[in-house]
Amino acid sequence: MDIVAMYEMQSRLVAQLDAAEASLKEMTVQNRALSLPAIGGVRERVETFLQKADHAIVDLFEIAKLFYPDGIGKKWFESLFELAETKYGADATFTKFLAEALPVLKLVREARNCIEHPKPDKRVEVFDVTLRPSGEFRPPALEVVHPETPQPLIAIANFMEQMVEQIAGIFELMLAFLCGYNVQPFGGLAIQVVRYPPELEKPFGVRFGYGTYQEDRVVPFG
Repeated sequence: MDIVAMYEMQSRLVAQLDAAEASLKEMTVQNRALSLPAIGGVRERVETFLQKADHAIVDLFEIAKLFYPDGIGKKWFESLFELAETKYGADATFTKFLAEALPVLKLVREARNCIEHPKPDKRVEVFDVTLRPSGEFRPPALEVVHPETPQPLIAIANFMEQMVEQIAGIFELMLAFLCGYNVQPFGGLAIQVVRYPPELEKPFGVRFGYGTYQEDRVVPFG
């Protein structure tokens, strides 16, 4: 799965950075020169990571189209947001969720395009390990230059961590909302998508599922 691959890439980079920083602390300056440890292949890693992130978003978009085959157009999630706003209202939790998720999804899409098809005003700048004037170690960093979805300079490991967390969260909640807003009654029961309490999360292995409420108790269904 692409999100798992993204997490593994971020974990490997963090491990390498920790080792590089530790080795730098052990180095001594000789002849007024200091050899910096290089991580290597940084730009290629960023490109692969963004491709994985974009693949996850494409998969999520294809799932959304299964629920609204005639309502989602070429504008991708923008059209899904417009559909939700029209169908459920601007104050619906699904609509509000999409409004918050859209900037992240658009950043990933545009960053992927920028690194694969760079232009003067749409590009991704990638920097390997550098040494600040203060002598501090600066890990590999990136900056997304884009008129609509810019990303200021940020450590690549931090960027990856944020993307993994945000995309995984968006993917999970998107599925919950898609199912919740399209669930049908069954046998006279008001079935809905519910957040499982901790005692049900472990046996089911998920945080959300179909169920109903009996007073204040969640009753899982299926």
